[in-house]
Amino acid sequence: EVLSKAFEQSELLRQKMTQAANAATNQAMEARHDAIDVAHHLQLQAQTIRNEAQAHANQLRLIGAETLRNGKTQGKLLEQQAKDVVDQAEDTATILEDRSKEVTTVGEAKVQA
Repeated sequence: EVLSKAFEQSELLRQKMTQAANAATNQAMEARHDAIDVAHHLQLQAQTIRNEAQAHANQLRLIGAETLRNGKTQGKLLEQQAKDVVDQAEDTATILEDRSKEVTTVGEAKVQA
């Protein structure tokens, strides 16, 4: 009788531990998927910023080329502005990509936990 009760109790405890482990695994997988989604979103933002900056820089270069015919000084200033825009966009894109890697790393760490 006592052994039977002890067995039943141990079986219930085992089931509860299994349920808790499954719930933790599910939460970790959800966290990983969320991290991957955020990382992907940040990568898309970085690419959008790069594309927009490149388009803007190209416009500035065209304006600069036209202006250069009318005055070299102004053209050089616009050319530098175009370079600055691309440099700033690259810095921002790099920061966003680094952040996406951090988010992915955190998500992976949660899966490991």
